[in-house]
Amino acid sequence: MSEILKQLFSPSQYIPHGHCYLWQSQLVWLHIVSDLLIAIAYFSIPVMLIYFIYKRNDVPFLGIFGLFGAFILFCGTGHLMEIWTLWHPAYWLTGIEKAITAVVSCYTALEMVTLLPQFLALQTPERLAAINLELQNEVLERQQAEKALQSIVVGTASVTGEEFFSALVQNLAMALGVSDAFLAEVVSNESLKLKTLAFWVREKLVDNFECELVDTPFEPVVKQGKLCYQPHKVQELFPGLKGMEGGYYLGAPLLDGQQQTIGVLCINSDRPLANEENAKAIITVFAARASAELQRQKTKSALRRAYQELEIRVNEATEGLRQRTAELMKANTAERAISRIIQQMRQTLQLQSIFSATTQELRRGLKCDRVVIYRFNPNWSGEMVCEDVGLGWTSLMEKQTATTEETVDEATCVVKTLGSFNNSVLDSDTYLEETQGGVYSQGTKYVCVPDIYTAGFQSCYLERLEKYQAKAYVIVPIFCGQKLWGLLAAYQNSGKREWEEAEIRMAVQIGTQLGVAVQQAELLARTQQNSEELKKAKEAADAANRAKSEFLAHMSHELRTPLNAILGFTQVMQRDSSLSTEQQLYLNIVSRSGEHLLQLINDVLEMSKIEAGQVTLHENSFNLYHLLDGIQELLKVKATSKGLLVSFERTDEVPQYVKTDESKLRQVLINLLDNAIKFTSKGSVKLNVSLVTDHSSLTSDNQQMTIRFEVKDTGKGIAPDELDKLFKPFTQTETGLKSGQGTGLGLSISKTFVQVMGGDLVVSSLLAKGSKFAFDIKVSVVEKVPTEITQSITRKVIGLAPDQPRYRILIAEDNPTNRILLVKLLSSLGFEVQSAENGQETVAIWESWTPHLIWMDMQMPVMNGYEATKQIKTSLKGQATVIIALTASAFEEQRHTILSAGCDDLVHKPFREENLLAKMSEYLGVRYLYEEKDEVESRNDEQQNLSSFFILNSSSLQVMSSEWIEQLHYAAAQGSDLLIYQLIKQIPEENAPLAVALTDLVDNFQFERITELAQSIES
Repeated sequence: MSEILKQLFSPSQYIPHGHCYLWQSQLVWLHIVSDLLIAIAYFSIPVMLIYFIYKRNDVPFLGIFGLFGAFILFCGTGHLMEIWTLWHPAYWLTGIEKAITAVVSCYTALEMVTLLPQFLALQTPERLAAINLELQNEVLERQQAEKALQSIVVGTASVTGEEFFSALVQNLAMALGVSDAFLAEVVSNESLKLKTLAFWVREKLVDNFECELVDTPFEPVVKQGKLCYQPHKVQELFPGLKGMEGGYYLGAPLLDGQQQTIGVLCINSDRPLANEENAKAIITVFAARASAELQRQKTKSALRRAYQELEIRVNEATEGLRQRTAELMKANTAERAISRIIQQMRQTLQLQSIFSATTQELRRGLKCDRVVIYRFNPNWSGEMVCEDVGLGWTSLMEKQTATTEETVDEATCVVKTLGSFNNSVLDSDTYLEETQGGVYSQGTKYVCVPDIYTAGFQSCYLERLEKYQAKAYVIVPIFCGQKLWGLLAAYQNSGKREWEEAEIRMAVQIGTQLGVAVQQAELLARTQQNSEELKKAKEAADAANRAKSEFLAHMSHELRTPLNAILGFTQVMQRDSSLSTEQQLYLNIVSRSGEHLLQLINDVLEMSKIEAGQVTLHENSFNLYHLLDGIQELLKVKATSKGLLVSFERTDEVPQYVKTDESKLRQVLINLLDNAIKFTSKGSVKLNVSLVTDHSSLTSDNQQMTIRFEVKDTGKGIAPDELDKLFKPFTQTETGLKSGQGTGLGLSISKTFVQVMGGDLVVSSLLAKGSKFAFDIKVSVVEKVPTEITQSITRKVIGLAPDQPRYRILIAEDNPTNRILLVKLLSSLGFEVQSAENGQETVAIWESWTPHLIWMDMQMPVMNGYEATKQIKTSLKGQATVIIALTASAFEEQRHTILSAGCDDLVHKPFREENLLAKMSEYLGVRYLYEEKDEVESRNDEQQNLSSFFILNSSSLQVMSSEWIEQLHYAAAQGSDLLIYQLIKQIPEENAPLAVALTDLVDNFQFERITELAQSIES
């Protein structure tokens, strides 16, 4: 680093300047001293410039002073470098210094060129002195203006209103040195007039006055709304100006918030204004101040007037409120009285209590002497029914005689004068009878008489009123509905009285309420009478219902008992394999007829329960698939005989095991499908079962779903006007009547059952196209049913399977036919059977014989089945004995009673063989021997050959003689089933299918169909 500095400040490759001066030292010192002095001078000048800039930073062109200082500083440095190079040849260093000096000097020269015009524009000392003088004058004028403003402000600061206006013109004139000052307000823009508020003339205030604006210097100020100054010839320019001398005028407008001129502030002088601008500014400022004060005065005056008007109005309103308060107090008193009366009416419908409370409250509310209630009789005679009278006055009720006085016999009757304030007397004695209430029927609400002696009454009527001690009165009618019931009268006995509107209104309202009370009391009396009649009618209806129920129950038992024997022995006889085909046919006819009669009995009983509201839901778990398959199998034969295709379709989502009322669901489906087959002559009948997917499950354990059942057929259809008849009991459509089948109960029962199961049965149909019945029901999805409660035995039982105990079966039945039937049926299969005729005998046999199972009839002499069951089940030994009730009652409600008695189960009469055997298999575990499959198929084929594949038409009858066909036509036309059965017996055995088909038509009462077939052959 030291070498670099050495080479820079003292290079060795150059010869120093002083080398040539070594031979003359005086010359060397001359250069040294000269350069040193120049450098000192150059360095002292920048120092002074820098000090000047520091002290006077307010002087312009400080930058150029700095440039000059830098330039001179570099020049001084150059002279010092000259001394250095005398001995040291640092020419690069001196060259660099000179280059910097050259740059600074050039930049300074350029700046001087740009700043020269500004230097030339600087003011001369003389001009600066003149400017200073002007500034002094302006300062003096400002001081004078401030003094004038201060004097005006001081003079007007402590005053307001009219005193402010006077102080303003006085101080304004004195402050501006003028003779006159004037403040005025515009009286009317239309009339162009001014009214002075303060006028200072020659050092004194003068009285205010009004003057015209025309030809005055005030006119342009008011019209133009701006400052106006006239420095000369004021009197010549404005000849209308009077009372003001001087040739100099200055005026300013007083403006409101909407910049409308409301007045003027002006000055007038006989000599020029000392400072016009200051005077304009001052007068403008105080014109605004005067405008604000003038508006404040006007607002204050307006407020004062408004306050006075408000005070007047408040006084008037106060007086009105006082009067209204008095009216409201009276109205409140009336309302309280009315409220108490209404409360009394609500608490009781005893008219005498209501009348007594009403007369007391009304007399208290009106503060009158007497209140009376009259009641009219049908012949318009009347009687006083209630009275409330003040102390000191005679009671009219005590004077009322036992014989009712004719109140309308006289021409001056008050009722005849009601509604007419002049109370003109009517001449007719029968006025009310002829007019049915007189003027009341025309809307009259009351009659008011303030003084009976000035009302124009006849003397006889005045005498009557004097007997009543009345001097004034108000009477209002009492209407019960549209009928005039009586009168409500309030009397003033002490003297005449001006009845107020509120008092009259109170009496009218109470009269109206009395009418309502009378109407309600009469309605209550009628209601009580009707209730008593309804109670008697209900008791009679209940007795009739009980008699009907007892009759139906008795008839059910009486009908089911022989039906049980008919169907039972039919089943026993059908087990005989030695019967011929014709005999089997006849047995089938008997069986179907019995089943048909049983169905009719069940329908009537079900409808009876529906009418009595006794239908309930009995839910159980079952196999839905098995139920549907059984129904299809049941109806397949009937449909096939008519050439119909029956199909059952169910979606995969339909659950197999469900919980709902199985019995009701089975009956509904059988009813709908049987009707569809019955009224469909060709085509198909279809049952669709699907899951309604928009129903979510309720719980994870007991999932609830909605299943839809739809029955469609291709039958004749139902007319739209007959759809309403479908679900009415004992009512059939035209098609049903023509068919001659059914009772009209099936669909009514089905609809009720569907509703009980939580759905609704709907129908849609098109004539000649077919019908569709549909319903949705909610079911609970359950796990697989462990055991089928009633398993149907589809194959014929021929005996008991080997390797089983010898089961002892006791038959407890008082009816010998049924007892023989059961003994015959069970003993033929290999059971050990005994029988008893009553409950007492049953208990005795049970104790000695110990049967495995007892078939117990619940209605037996000596001791019924209930008592016998209880005695058996109370012992430990009896707990092991199975007791199954046999009942001819069709009411499901008896199940609970029977099971509560101790029975394990029950079977309804008439029973089917397979049901009995299934129950014994369920409770005892009995195993049976069945008919071989080939035999079953052979018998089924034989039956199908007899009926299933035979289609009945007109040509089918041609196998018989024309005489036989004619007799068939006659019997069908007469509706004689006996004659037709006799003709069927004449059909040869080889034509057994024809016999079966005709028998089916007779069983279903299709006589019209038989008539059509026979008639077509004859024609």
